[in-house]
Amino acid sequence: MTTKLQPKQAIDSSFRVYDSNFRAKYSRLMQEFPYAFLLVEKDLRLSCTGLESHADKSMNKMARFNIKKAIYRNVVQHIPVLFFSQRKTYVCLPSFPVLGEKLSQLSLKIQREESQVSKRAFSFMPNQINWFALTLVSLKLKLLLAHYRDVGITSVKDVWWRDVNSLVKKEIVSLSLLMQKFGLKKIICQGDQTATSRVVREAARRVGVKYIVIAHGYVKNSHLAGYGPIYADRLYVWSQKQMNFVKELLYESDQKKKVFYAGSPLPCESDICKEKLPTKRSGIPTCLIAMSPLPTDLIQRDTYVSVFKSYMEKMSQMEYEIIVRPHPKDARLIQNLKAFRSYEISSREISSDIMRCDFILVSRSSVAYNAISLGKLAVQIANLDQEEIEGAVRMDLVGFQKFIEGIEVRESKKERKHSSTSELSKLALKLSEI
Repeated sequence: MTTKLQPKQAIDSSFRVYDSNFRAKYSRLMQEFPYAFLLVEKDLRLSCTGLESHADKSMNKMARFNIKKAIYRNVVQHIPVLFFSQRKTYVCLPSFPVLGEKLSQLSLKIQREESQVSKRAFSFMPNQINWFALTLVSLKLKLLLAHYRDVGITSVKDVWWRDVNSLVKKEIVSLSLLMQKFGLKKIICQGDQTATSRVVREAARRVGVKYIVIAHGYVKNSHLAGYGPIYADRLYVWSQKQMNFVKELLYESDQKKKVFYAGSPLPCESDICKEKLPTKRSGIPTCLIAMSPLPTDLIQRDTYVSVFKSYMEKMSQMEYEIIVRPHPKDARLIQNLKAFRSYEISSREISSDIMRCDFILVSRSSVAYNAISLGKLAVQIANLDQEEIEGAVRMDLVGFQKFIEGIEVRESKKERKHSSTSELSKLALKLSEI
């Protein structure tokens, strides 16, 4: 379950220091109760890196019993497998719908070429079988997790860890047998850090199912929060620079070998159907504001919102059209914040919002890199986040005002030259060949 530390290298990365301290702090729990610990490890790691807002709701979600999910698990176990005998790959990429479509097209093409099916074994499991929805359905487990949520890690006793460890191990064994029953060979998804992902990944490992992760965001945190350690067989990042960045932070050779770049999972203009794009208002500059998760601390949240508000007020004075795109975790909260009530709050498909705007404003959102891949300018607020986003232009408020007033010529926009085969298509082809 846990990866052994390699001999100390000459230069310690910030991730090595953080990861070593984390393992030392929780070494007993990781060794004695590995299956129970995998449920809470992500939240504990995020808390250690100051990103509690990312983990805030995960335990509430895990502790909530869902009768429909429990029934679904029971039904799936009794579905005849004859119909699924040729379906080898399960794809779950909600953040990358265009990549999912490309993989689906490749799957159909390969199925038509019968001689290649046995070689590449690339055909889809039906979308109705959601492997991540098959985990953590036990009512007893939910009650134990609710207790953990209420009292915290420092108050739970060893008996709690033993009970949870036993229940999770049973779920993993059951899920691995189900994977064998359905002839599953490969899983392509967006992460390996959440509790459900860790359960699915461990079940897959037991029966030799490859587990491939497409990074769900642009990796920029020096602690690799949400990405490291890598439990998947492979992690595909968004650029060559990202691959080098992640490999430099990782300190174990087997972890470094898991990081790949084969093309961006983000669509470029040639990947998008122009007929589906919204109509842009002629002559009115449009800015898309992509928010990162709001801090849970109210003082920090007010500071974060006030910085964005100052930039928005400058654009309002120039009669810009402003679209606010909250992080999915904060969709309801944003609508109730006074600073955003007079602006359009969007929940549309991300590519539509990006194509509709002239430029995008972010603090550290991965949407910035998405916008750059679509040929848009990404402006990063200079004094709000120290971690620079590849290809984005950092501006303070004074520079931003000059920019929107047209004093600065917009030569900083980076137009990308697209070949006949897009980066996304290259990645899809590579995934089909694994």
